[in-house]
Amino acid sequence: MRAREEEIVVTEVTRFREPARVCTAGVTADGRVVRPIPYLLADFCRKRGIRPGAILVGDWRAVVDASPPHVEDCRYTRVGVSGTASAERFREALRATLASTMAEGFGVAIRSRQKCIPESTPPQRSLLTVRVSPARFWLQPDDLASGRLKARFRDSGGIELQYVSVTDRGLFEHVANEGFRVSTIRRLNRFVRSQEEVYLRLGLSRRYQAPDGRTGFWIQLNGVYTFPQSLSYIPSPEASGVPGGK
Repeated sequence: MRAREEEIVVTEVTRFREPARVCTAGVTADGRVVRPIPYLLADFCRKRGIRPGAILVGDWRAVVDASPPHVEDCRYTRVGVSGTASAERFREALRATLASTMAEGFGVAIRSRQKCIPESTPPQRSLLTVRVSPARFWLQPDDLASGRLKARFRDSGGIELQYVSVTDRGLFEHVANEGFRVSTIRRLNRFVRSQEEVYLRLGLSRRYQAPDGRTGFWIQLNGVYTFPQSLSYIPSPEASGVPGGK
């Protein structure tokens, strides 16, 4: 019998160092988070317009041996695009996975400046949404010379992280296309501060050992979404169906 297919609203499209693949994740109507495995090809996503707000349909089956924190991994035999979400439907997908703080969402204690969660205390999940004050989010220009984009933010519990890797593919490519300029970072930060709501999609890397010896799951910034207006690189829903337009 063919497995039942189900829609997900894509909440993030993230980049790898190897650009041929992307990591996508989305939320079902009942709030389940799905990360399609194997990862989709970047060319497949480009040709089909798969970006945050796209609606994918597939026979998502949880990976039975998935261990925390990557419990969202799901296998599939086919995946298709069934449309695009309105701004409000996209915002509801974000809210379905909303945690009041990072510690609550990941299910482990997190300290300020702690980007790596030790493998000895694996979190309960690897994907979540937090809402932050627009005045408590900053893209950081410090690492632009090396072609890397970082962010700093503070959650509602007062925990602040700095130099968090930005894996949001759309945001990264926008800054890259502008030439990794400090002026671009300042303009984006000014825009974020002008908005009423800022939602961050946060994810955890696979187990990774840094050059300094720290080993564990590293917090990454998978998506930045502002309301009522979107960041300038996100087209309006009327133009492309992606969320967050004016």
